[in-house]
Amino acid sequence: VTSEWLRTKTKDLKYLLIGFGSLAAQKLIATLFLGQVIFAGIATRPYQDYISISENFLEISALILISSAFLYPIHKKHQISLRSKTYIELACAAIVFVFAAAIALDIVPLPLGTRRRVILSSMELAKFFILWFPIFIIWKKNELTSYNKAVASAFVVYSITPFLNIFNLALYSGSNTRLAVLAHPFPFIAVALFA
Repeated sequence: VTSEWLRTKTKDLKYLLIGFGSLAAQKLIATLFLGQVIFAGIATRPYQDYISISENFLEISALILISSAFLYPIHKKHQISLRSKTYIELACAAIVFVFAAAIALDIVPLPLGTRRRVILSSMELAKFFILWFPIFIIWKKNELTSYNKAVASAFVVYSITPFLNIFNLALYSGSNTRLAVLAHPFPFIAVALFA
């Protein structure tokens, strides 16, 4: 993506570059903190909500930019402003982020047992809707080319993870390890489909 963007300087590749860069940063942050827990024995429990919020915010921002990049040709063809769509989605993500941060900082009082569940559920729900929005646009604009079908299927595959995480949080308070493991590979499969 970087080499193509340096060659062409198109907006859709710029969005993809920033989006995939944000996903890489999110995975790097997760790896650094989880590595400290596993290898250094450092307890990150007091900071777990903040780490989770920052990781999820980076992933949500990345998904918005990636969906904007893949929707760019459709928006250009139908003369719809992609910039306003992206800004609206980023503003909604910021609202979810502020809500989650307010819960984590105990500004919004919730019982201790439900705090983490509400934070993670709101983030996962935001991801789910962001992932299904491009599918809706592709279907609504009747742009079901083979390229767009592949893009839509990648978004569907990626959306399995937030769906399973919401299911896990709703029924098991996020403690079902089988569902957590089951949800893990779908973003990687989706990125392979995007590529």
